[in-house]
Amino acid sequence: MALVKCRECGNQVSTEATACPHCGAPQRAVPPLIPRTAVTHHALPLRPQKKRVGVFSGCLIVFLSLVAIGAIVAIMQTTRETSSAPSSALAPQPKPWYSGGTLHAAKMSEWSGSSYANRLATSADFVTKMMQRDGKTIPPVDHIRPLAETLERNISAANTDGVADSQDVATIAATCWILMKQ
Repeated sequence: MALVKCRECGNQVSTEATACPHCGAPQRAVPPLIPRTAVTHHALPLRPQKKRVGVFSGCLIVFLSLVAIGAIVAIMQTTRETSSAPSSALAPQPKPWYSGGTLHAAKMSEWSGSSYANRLATSADFVTKMMQRDGKTIPPVDHIRPLAETLERNISAANTDGVADSQDVATIAATCWILMKQ
């Protein structure tokens, strides 16, 4: 119990008293003094405590952060690989003359409307296939080109004025090949 001065008479009054025993003046209730050594930082928080994030929420945040970092690293590596590639690797390379033929199962009307490169590549395929059927050894590509050019001309000539539009290109090619062998 601590003693304080009365506001009216100035005599000593207990902090637990509601009125002064000398003059009867009402006293404010004063909370008991806490010795300084008993005060810790836990006793009087300076700011309200924050809610704690649940374990699941914390793990989710860490997981999403790792996924985002992984995505950023992957994008950076892809960008670095693309930018460090030589410019010749990025530019489309021209196809060889013998590749890209798509007219093997076409009708002659489609043959007539297609590009020369497509017709030549398809003719090269026909020449190679027919040489295999004849039991001949396939020569190097450079030796096939003159035969493919001749076959292309003959197939195209077979459809002058669209007379063979409804015929299969493969049938016309086989006929032209037989005639070329004679």
